[in-house]
Amino acid sequence: MSMRDQHVISQMFDGIADTYDSTNRILSLGLDVGWRSKIADFLPDSSEISLLDVATGTADVLITLCAQYPAIKHAIGVDLAENMLAIGQKKVAKLGFSERISLQKASADELPFSTHHFDVVTIAFGIRNVVAQDKALTEFFRVLKPHGRLIILEFSMPQRMVIKYCYQFYFRHVLPRIGGWLSNNTEAYRYLNRSVEAFCHPKDYQARLLSKGFTVVELLPLSCGVAHIYCARKG
Repeated sequence: MSMRDQHVISQMFDGIADTYDSTNRILSLGLDVGWRSKIADFLPDSSEISLLDVATGTADVLITLCAQYPAIKHAIGVDLAENMLAIGQKKVAKLGFSERISLQKASADELPFSTHHFDVVTIAFGIRNVVAQDKALTEFFRVLKPHGRLIILEFSMPQRMVIKYCYQFYFRHVLPRIGGWLSNNTEAYRYLNRSVEAFCHPKDYQARLLSKGFTVVELLPLSCGVAHIYCARKG
């Protein structure tokens, strides 16, 4: 199957929705929980924040941020994978966030929101899965208010050779087997490895964000560089 088709990618995530959260905890050794929490460090100091989470999946980012940050008064999560959204909706209701968090089906490169609508746009482990990335970045810029922030959390390749070798071995040989066994979908976790290895070097992605009109792009490496947070500011 071609992974350059956004519909195919969303179908793949729908296929692993039931095991997605538990598999992520196991494969990341629980590190993904702390990584998501670090996003809160980049939120603006404001008494009231409107936030959009793109490629929200099962709403982990929204739940994490709303639990940490009472200033988030209104948060929307969008995704194309309907099974993921359904699981996310149950989690939101169970944890009592229904008044603050809403979820809907929408594409990253065609957001159904007005210009200058959100204070913050977040996307965690999702930007590499967007086929039309440049169009999506333009959309993120459009829906942000002046001085708004785009916060991206994404995997990256470590630069230290020993760590890089171990990381590549794990992603190429261990992760697909364990992920495939837990989810009954080995191809989805082979895709994860390939998409991470194909993603931009952090400095290159920083330049890409600047080329889209963002004026400042901060970088924060996580866990020896296996992931990075990018905080881009609009104006």
